[in-house]
Amino acid sequence: MKYVDSSLLWLVSPDSYNLSIQGDFMSKALSFCLLFCCTVFTLASPSGLALASPGNVGYTRPARFTDLPVFRFYPSDDASDTQRLTDLINEVSNTLTTGPNGRQLNGGRIFITNGVYTLRQVELKSNVHLRFGQSVDILYDTAPTREFRGPDVFSLSGGVENVSIVGSGRNPLRIFGPPIPDSPFEGTRFRAVAITGATNFLIRNLFIDNAYSRFSTIFLGGENAARGNVDGPFPNGGEISNIQSYNNSGGFGVVQMHAGARVKFQNVGGTGGVSLRFESGIATLHGVQDVAASDIWNVDGRAGVLFQPHAVTAHNRIDIRNVVTTGSAFSVEILGGFVSSRDRALNRPEFLQRGRFNNLSISNIEANYGSGYLAQLRPNRLHTLPEEFLPAIPSFEDFLFEYRFNDDTVSTTPVGAVYNEALTYTPVIQESSIRCNGFPPALGHATIKPDTPARNSVSQDLARAFRALEREVEESIE
Repeated sequence: MKYVDSSLLWLVSPDSYNLSIQGDFMSKALSFCLLFCCTVFTLASPSGLALASPGNVGYTRPARFTDLPVFRFYPSDDASDTQRLTDLINEVSNTLTTGPNGRQLNGGRIFITNGVYTLRQVELKSNVHLRFGQSVDILYDTAPTREFRGPDVFSLSGGVENVSIVGSGRNPLRIFGPPIPDSPFEGTRFRAVAITGATNFLIRNLFIDNAYSRFSTIFLGGENAARGNVDGPFPNGGEISNIQSYNNSGGFGVVQMHAGARVKFQNVGGTGGVSLRFESGIATLHGVQDVAASDIWNVDGRAGVLFQPHAVTAHNRIDIRNVVTTGSAFSVEILGGFVSSRDRALNRPEFLQRGRFNNLSISNIEANYGSGYLAQLRPNRLHTLPEEFLPAIPSFEDFLFEYRFNDDTVSTTPVGAVYNEALTYTPVIQESSIRCNGFPPALGHATIKPDTPARNSVSQDLARAFRALEREVEESIE
């Protein structure tokens, strides 16, 4: 098994807590949080900027929430706790209680007590709220029964309403993905939370080991969209806040949003990958609408925030503020739309043109150079690097491990703050609020655009070499 560094060993070994290691990690986390908070409060507030105006976003706590009955869930010696928790969720969802004013209340709160649990594909039901003790670890069930074989730990779907998953404010809920495979061919398929057909949801205070999954830690998208249902239920009204995810692969990361409306993100970040990714790889008529995100951070990854509309044109009113990265390739990556073969196969005119984000605004962006050479960069961005900073083309064996294990990225030095190749839409970016700190003179540009000349003489050859190796990898897998 392979991990980022020794300071995270306590995270991936929940049975052997080492206080000195925890203290070292927490000191690092505290240092980053202090840097982040200082950045947020010292950056200039948007001035004269036409920001997007998302509608009423976020989660609304149900009326009489504190009158809901409380049920307790305890650890067991069972190999899996999924069936027991599922049975309790079903019971609580069907519970009717008479409140102090005589009004009937539906649902309840489940308090999951301190301990270690093994879970997978737990489906939440309407009006059920999960709360966790100060020392709760969830292990991903690697040998589930047939009915619980989905990739998620928790799933919010089927039109559920008024649901929440909240870790302790003192110590967040810790979720551990499956063991990291030794072979780069064996990417894990793990998600902590999947949100599709859900209304009024809250996900807060989670600390996740993503195990280099080929999925993002938290996913939001249209229900059954992968099966061609482009007009199905979607996440509507919710909040995702105080999320930390580690061991993220370069092609994925912490949160990916295909579709949804009226969602608030706050204090979301992690190491590797992309912390907040708006990418509609699966077509949907709804797109991403009315989203407000703030305090997004990333360390040694690809980007803090990424936009990729594919063939969806419905994206509208997205406001991003306070993005801070350290050691990542870029703070913000803005990509153009395109029409894929999957889009064409739908045979619908809505998905036969390049997608775009309408009314997208981004302000307060800070890129810190960090230690260098741990950033995750796509090979087709190699032209952004001066020649002296280009990575050497590795051997085939090294390439197999890094390129596929990091999901189509290679380790390089951080490049700058914003990479903007959006040709089908024009985001509003407050240029005066972009800051690059600690970069060598040849790096650290505030914005790099598609028409920026190549900064080295061999970048295209390198990119072609990586693509050729990628084809060789695919053939070897087949």
